[in-house]
Amino acid sequence: MELEETLDGAAGFVLGIGVICGLIGIIAAVVDLNADSKNAGYFACVFLVGGIATIVISYCTMLLLKAAAEIIRLLKKQAGLPISGHFSFECSECKTQMSLEWRVCPKCGAKFEK
Repeated sequence: MELEETLDGAAGFVLGIGVICGLIGIIAAVVDLNADSKNAGYFACVFLVGGIATIVISYCTMLLLKAAAEIIRLLKKQAGLPISGHFSFECSECKTQMSLEWRVCPKCGAKFEK
């Protein structure tokens, strides 16, 4: 497995774990709001903010890992090395995001060489 594929996989894993942990925090906040404790509101806020922060941080980490994978693909392409995984570029005519495997733009019909 190439490094860029590993980074793509890690990005999905980090986002998945972050969302699960974030949802647990949000659920804990809702459950704690229903508790008959004098500090219930305080703990509910802590759980809610923690859950939302976990989701945001995991999303940002996912973006960084995906960007690193894309940078590696671009550097490999520039060096003439084989590229693994998904690689994208912009259509020069209409600026649509394209996959490396496509030879014709689905939006404007511009043709590309491999």
